Amino acid sequence: MEQSIEVTDNSIKLSERSIEALSETRKWAHFLSILGFIGIGLMVIFGIIGGIAGTMSAFGGGALIALVYIILAGLYSIPVYYLFMFSSELRDAIENSQTYSLDSAFEFLKSHYKFIGIFTIVILSLYLLIFIGSMAFML
Repeated sequence: MEQSIEVTDNSIKLSERSIEALSETRKWAHFLSILGFIGIGLMVIFGIIGGIAGTMSAFGGGALIALVYIILAGLYSIPVYYLFMFSSELRDAIENSQTYSLDSAFEFLKSHYKFIGIFTIVILSLYLLIFIGSMAFML
């Protein structure tokens, strides 16, 4: 028995093969989001431990270490949340044949990749500024 989801506005029909591919994608997205949440938890724990250890050392800087780790964990939590919500909404869409959940799942996936894209541009820009700054100091 072939299961399909049909969208009447654009005449798009998801075949059984497409639904199976989306189901497999959902499982991997869920797995990666859980690993991401675990990684975020570890970043916060290591940030706190590093902050405490850094405060106790002769070099100091423990609060800065903790702050950097916690900020990075906060930034990392945004795309991981979007990925988790994508997998959750996609599960609902597949199990209950809900068009609204499928729309919502793809919105979360779009937000995930949009965040990753903007974050990548920001990081590459920072690398470029660091490179230009280091070249200026070398001259």
